[in-house]
Amino acid sequence: MEALIFIPGLFGSMGNDIIPGTGDWDFGLAAINYRPFIERLTSMGYKEGHDLFICFYDWRKSVKECTERYLIPKIHEVKAKCHQDKVDIIAHSMGGLLGRCYIQSTLYSYDIDKFIMIGTPNTGSVKAYYPWAGGTVPPDDSAVGIASHWLLKGYAWLFARILDAPSPLDAIHITLPSLQDMLPSIQHPPYLISDEPFNQKQFIPVERVYYRNHFLDELNRLSYNLFTRDIRISSIIGDTKPTMTHISVARSAVASATPARVWPDGRPVRHYTSRHGDGTVLTASSGYIGGQQYVFPAYHSALPVEASHIISHILGISKPVEPVHASSITSYISIIADGPVSISLIHTDRGGSAQAHAMSNAKGQSWLFIPQPKLLPLSISIKGLDSGEYVLGIDTPGAPIDRIFEFRSFIKSAEVQNISIQITPFKRKPVIRRIR
Repeated sequence: MEALIFIPGLFGSMGNDIIPGTGDWDFGLAAINYRPFIERLTSMGYKEGHDLFICFYDWRKSVKECTERYLIPKIHEVKAKCHQDKVDIIAHSMGGLLGRCYIQSTLYSYDIDKFIMIGTPNTGSVKAYYPWAGGTVPPDDSAVGIASHWLLKGYAWLFARILDAPSPLDAIHITLPSLQDMLPSIQHPPYLISDEPFNQKQFIPVERVYYRNHFLDELNRLSYNLFTRDIRISSIIGDTKPTMTHISVARSAVASATPARVWPDGRPVRHYTSRHGDGTVLTASSGYIGGQQYVFPAYHSALPVEASHIISHILGISKPVEPVHASSITSYISIIADGPVSISLIHTDRGGSAQAHAMSNAKGQSWLFIPQPKLLPLSISIKGLDSGEYVLGIDTPGAPIDRIFEFRSFIKSAEVQNISIQITPFKRKPVIRRIR
């Protein structure tokens, strides 16, 4: 049995390469999705660090750079440690593009036996248009939308503050060039619809869209290479979940000879969905490559866990693996601190206390994510690491898609401030009170 390397998707890695001071590589806040999958692989007989390895990477960078800086060295490291000539790879979402980028390149060393893609956007994802063209998250209140929105909104807000970027779009273009590699490619059906007043609605050909995905255009042009590399290729494809297919866009009434950087093809006015997808990637995009395909009714973030019994079969594991259902996030509170403070959740002695997932560094950035909060209001403790102003960025599913609520205050070194955060169905803005 070959050693196994797992490549997570976008936002699935955290470490000093991404945010200095966060320490060694791990899944970061995405552990809520990925750690259960690693536990499933462990139940199949794999042992992390022995024959199971994780290829963490700086997902902000382009797919090509991530492939060369992280995936290729990881494959060489695993082969040397396990004394094997080949490895197996399981890759989720963007991770599958890293795998393809290596296999289809001139750097490929014929050292992969099985390559399993899970929900990989092989011809891109329509949802990527929103952050890359407009600096905002796509409108989506489904379980998969909630699961991804808090990460995208949170990182965009945090990076914008770290860079002091003039706009969310600038922050995304500077810090997340990988998102351009997720845009629909020319192999994807037209996804923008011109929705001008008094004019017939028309599809905009992908090759005429202002922001293009030249990386995927070329990778797919050479996709035949995959089947000349002596690899057993499989795809786990999500289906039956509402997935964005088209976006209607309308230009400003004021004509301009030079397209604006924000929404250059027109501002979205509505979107359309199909049930042929996993909530993020359309079935046709995930299944574009071919090979052995398994279509599975699951959301994008849940696919690795819910399809683990199929993955076991592909890997040739003799030990029976029972199907499981991954828990979904339907509500959350995300709290990011920027400034000389650390933040933590105060657990009360009342029933139903929330479970917090935390991430922090020594530079004054910390993040609490509380999924399915059962007890409101939440009580948060803020400790001063130094004297100065701090900002809390607070996000919930009911917040506007283009903003995070901010709470500003001043703290002294070693001072402790406690606050309560209340979210109500009738107010989109959180109510924040000091606790004496």
